[in-house]
Amino acid sequence: SKTEVETAISALAASGNTNIGEGVAWGWRVLSPGQPFTEGRSYDDTENAKFMVVMTDGQSTYSSASNHNRSRYGAYGYADPYEAGAPERLGTTYTSTAYVDVSDDNTRSVCANAKAAGITIFTIAFRLESAPATQALLRECASGGDKYFAASDGDTLIQSFQNIGREISKLRIAS
Repeated sequence: SKTEVETAISALAASGNTNIGEGVAWGWRVLSPGQPFTEGRSYDDTENAKFMVVMTDGQSTYSSASNHNRSRYGAYGYADPYEAGAPERLGTTYTSTAYVDVSDDNTRSVCANAKAAGITIFTIAFRLESAPATQALLRECASGGDKYFAASDGDTLIQSFQNIGREISKLRIAS
């Protein structure tokens, strides 16, 4: 019933980790002509432009834990998989802060690589006024200062998306 659905929605609560770089990586995979998605046009197709919009309302997080894996399970798996010879995925300093530093470095790397492949990246920091490091990360990820937006409320968020839409749909005439 409608009441049951509304009750279930009201009971939802955000939890877990925010991994901006993994979102960028999946966006890049969708735009790519290669696996796992093959619908993307070739990077050298001059009749096609590739755009990605990255919006987040969260700072990068990766939670440490006092278990044998030294973290909660996340996009990179466990920080220290409890198996002989397994690689440590997020360094050897087992704190949430250290995990976030590695995650942010991964975000910088995937953003740089996607841009180098020819993808124009727009970023939006939504309600992140108290997170200057995340704002700086998103500014760096964007394909230029005019491709970064900060939105402190819903109206500004809508305006940001409208600005991006106008930018993408501009008619360009080449001689």
